[in-house]
Amino acid sequence: MSSTTWWVLAAVAIYMLGVAVYSVYFWPASRAQRALSRLSREGAPLRRLTPSEARWMQVFAVPADSPVYSLHGPYVLLTWGSMSGPQQLHTLAGVPVKFASGQEQALRAGDNNAEVVVGSQHAWVLRLNGTAA
Repeated sequence: MSSTTWWVLAAVAIYMLGVAVYSVYFWPASRAQRALSRLSREGAPLRRLTPSEARWMQVFAVPADSPVYSLHGPYVLLTWGSMSGPQQLHTLAGVPVKFASGQEQALRAGDNNAEVVVGSQHAWVLRLNGTAA
């Protein structure tokens, strides 16, 4: 084989390695971000934030008139390694979520029901399986 052939094969191998790394490390997180944007774009709001919820969500720069959506589905914790250490992404029905302190105790095996407000990177869980934050 000529040296040009070897360079082409090496470039293809490096490209395939890059695709494999992306698939393993970044695809789950990007899929969750697409689910979050789909929820805010296509989801049917249940209601608006109550005044007490709006005060609580001000800390996270969520507007007081934000809609509250319903999520129903399994809880999945995605974990992957990176140079800065292990990364974790909590998802509920495929949407990245953040819980209030101690709220994870209300998680069930299998399907969970939650009321969430959508933020820029994740949805904030207001109520999980009937338990308020």
